[in-house]
Amino acid sequence: MREELSRRMRRPQRHRLLHGYPMTPLLRRSSPDPLHLRRLDGGLTARSGEELEPPLVSLETDRPLIVGVMPHTQCQPKVEGCGFCTFPHDDFDKRGLRHTVGRVTDEVRRTPAELRRRRVVGVYLGGATANLMPTASLRGLLDALGATFDLHGAELTLEGVPSLFPSFLPGALHALRDGPGARQRVSMGVQTFDPAWLQRMGREHFGDRRVVEKVVSRAHGFGMTASADLLLGLPGRPLDEELADLRLAAGLGLDQICVYPLVLAGDTPWARDPAMVGALPGVEEGLARWLEVRELLGSLGFAQTTLTNFEREPAFVYERASFAPDLHDGLGIGPLSISTFLDPAARTAVKTVRGRSTREWMDVDRLWFPYEPRDVSLLLITRMLCALEIERARYAAVMGRDLADEHADAVAALLAEGLVTLDERALRLTPTGTYYADAVVGTFAAARAAEVRDLGAGKHTTDLARGRVVSDFMG
Repeated sequence: MREELSRRMRRPQRHRLLHGYPMTPLLRRSSPDPLHLRRLDGGLTARSGEELEPPLVSLETDRPLIVGVMPHTQCQPKVEGCGFCTFPHDDFDKRGLRHTVGRVTDEVRRTPAELRRRRVVGVYLGGATANLMPTASLRGLLDALGATFDLHGAELTLEGVPSLFPSFLPGALHALRDGPGARQRVSMGVQTFDPAWLQRMGREHFGDRRVVEKVVSRAHGFGMTASADLLLGLPGRPLDEELADLRLAAGLGLDQICVYPLVLAGDTPWARDPAMVGALPGVEEGLARWLEVRELLGSLGFAQTTLTNFEREPAFVYERASFAPDLHDGLGIGPLSISTFLDPAARTAVKTVRGRSTREWMDVDRLWFPYEPRDVSLLLITRMLCALEIERARYAAVMGRDLADEHADAVAALLAEGLVTLDERALRLTPTGTYYADAVVGTFAAARAAEVRDLGAGKHTTDLARGRVVSDFMG
């Protein structure tokens, strides 16, 4: 186990565990027949309604929900994927965007009754550039969400680029303010405030420092909170410039700063450029930078609450709920969305990943994974560690065994490397462990992942980006 951990620590750390276990290549084809429907509960039905496989979990429960909505898959940078982004997206097309948002809005209205009855703690409208939606389309989608789900105590987040938020005429911020939920948040993809880097990414029209400042001010004026994503480790960029970005972000009044170490992977322009890849910080330098970032943000009044999130006040709901699968289920709506439902008593769970189509309610769940108890253990570990610790009592309440006993070899290896601490209440990531989090969960999951790999469809994020999942099933 020590050798496995050491090998993983030598690799670039990608925070892939934010997607949870299992990763995309281990997900399975939902059915060999495209006319069969893999349901959210894991059951398989024919178009005729005949049940071909029974459900693995029950959706009829009082477990609260988080709802992740992908309104569309469009974005409009001048550079393909901003040079680095592997998130599946399409080029901007206003007519196609309106059509897709309309279909997703209809999908919300057709949510099964057993899910409508469940309390929702958080809704996140994201993926690609969610605030590309025309204001009328956004209002229609928010109205549908409010009419379908119990959102009276929910947090409602809209993600997008800064320049599309501020408007003197009623726009996205006004629609969000008037929407359902008890608390609203705007989440902005900023990446950096450096004009030269923004131009290199093709994001110079997405908003500069002044635009971000304006969005934060108006969001606060509407009683909302504001969050921004920033990249760490841009190729060849000095650390002092990246720390200056963080100081600037804090000075603009942001309530939450999300810091993502850059790893170039997949078929993206920067990943195809040897000079860019070669200029990335090495693993040891990346760790040193990460520790500097944590120290700086702490001195500026921000506490680290998840692997990537630093908050002035620990008030944000959606992320924490998504990292507590023992307490919350996750419903994904829209193209390329992800749903995960767990039955703690049976120690089973189901994960489904949508294709691009929005033709019918959930008609293209092209990939899925049925969790056995040992897979549920890894689901709990990967998700809980995103929130920096695993509470031993919560883990044992689901699995019936203590984490340190069930994974004794992995825990011992992690303790020896100083990546975690362990006491009676919890296993916690150390500051260094937060940087090596992928190595940590990879060590837990390595043996089981090897066992289930041959059953996976072998798809990757870039395959989803090109629509290969759908074409494989329709061809």
